[in-house]
Amino acid sequence: MIINRNGSTEKKEVTTNHVFVLIGAELPYKFLKSVGIKLENDWEGNFLRSILLAFTSLIGVWFAGGQTGILPDSLQSLIAWMGVVITFISVGSLVVFAIKGDRWAWLSISFLIWYTIYGIKIGDGREFWPFNNWGYEALKIAGRPWSFWYTVIYTSLMTIFGIEALKRWGLDKQDRFQIWRYVSLISFQWVFFFVIPEFLFQWAVKYQWIGELAHDPEFAEQAWRSYGIVYAWPLFFYTFFYNPHTIWVIWGVILSFIIIPILVLFHGKRYCSWICGCGGLAETFGDRWRHLAPKGKEAIKWEVMGTVVLLFAFIITVLMLIKDAWVSRSTLRPILSQLMYSS
Repeated sequence: MIINRNGSTEKKEVTTNHVFVLIGAELPYKFLKSVGIKLENDWEGNFLRSILLAFTSLIGVWFAGGQTGILPDSLQSLIAWMGVVITFISVGSLVVFAIKGDRWAWLSISFLIWYTIYGIKIGDGREFWPFNNWGYEALKIAGRPWSFWYTVIYTSLMTIFGIEALKRWGLDKQDRFQIWRYVSLISFQWVFFFVIPEFLFQWAVKYQWIGELAHDPEFAEQAWRSYGIVYAWPLFFYTFFYNPHTIWVIWGVILSFIIIPILVLFHGKRYCSWICGCGGLAETFGDRWRHLAPKGKEAIKWEVMGTVVLLFAFIITVLMLIKDAWVSRSTLRPILSQLMYSS
C-alpha cells in the first residue's frame, strides 16, 4: 500500500488474507491478477490434461466392459484387465492433480461421476458410451434397477442440502417465503418424483386401484411415465415418444401448454423454484456454491442459452413426431391395402 506522509509517499507491504472488491458485478479481472490477488472462483490447472485423462478413463471403462468386439475369451479377459488398469491410473492421476489445486481436474472427476450415474440409468441397451449393453445390469442393487437408485441419490441430495438451505435462508432469517419455498421443493421431490413413480403407480397397477387401466399392458408397463405428472415437456423429453399411452399424451399437452403457461402468467417462474425437481436441485444442492457463479452482463448473456435449448428441443420434438408418424403410416399401409383387397 502507498502512504502519504508530509507530502512524500512511502510504499509499505501489508500481509492480507482476504480482499473485498466492492465495485459492482463486473470485476476487473486482469487488474486484480496483475497485482497478485487470487480470486475465489479462479480456475487454475491444466484444462487439456484434465479432458484427456477423463476421456482415457472412459476408454478404459470401455475395455473393462468387454465391448471390444469378438475376441477369444483369454484375450478378452486380458484386455478387460488392461481397461481396469487404464481407468485406475487415469482417475488416480485426476485425483492427485485435483488435490494439488487443479480445479479442471475436479471438474473432470465430477463429470465422470455424474456421466456414469446418469448415463446408465436408462438401460435396455440405451446406456451412454462406454456402458452400452452392460452398465445398467452391472449396477442393479438389491433387485432394484439402477434407474431407481439414481432417483434415490437425486432425492437424497435435494433433501440433505435442501434442509441446509432451508435453515440458512428460512429459519435463521425467519423468512416465511423461503421456508415455504424449500418445503415445497422437498415435498414435490419426495411425492411426485420418488414415491408416486417408484411405488404408488406400480401398486396401483398391481392391486388394480385404477380399474380397467390396470389390465392395459401399454399403460401398466409405463410406470416411468408417471414422472411426467409434474415434469413438463421438454424437461420430461419423452412425453410424446416411445409409444406413450393416450392418457400420457393428453396430460402432457395440458400440463406443458395450458397449466404451466397459466401459472407463469399469474405467478412468474415459480414453477422452477417451487415445484420442478430440475430447478430444485439447483436451489438446494447448488445453493452452497451459488456465490461462485458468474455475475454481470456476461452471465446475462449465458441465460440466452435456455431459450436456445428450448428452441432446439422443439425442433427435435417436431422431427421425431414426423418420423414416428411416417413409421406408423408405413406400418399401416400394407394392412390397409390387405383389408381393401379382401373387401
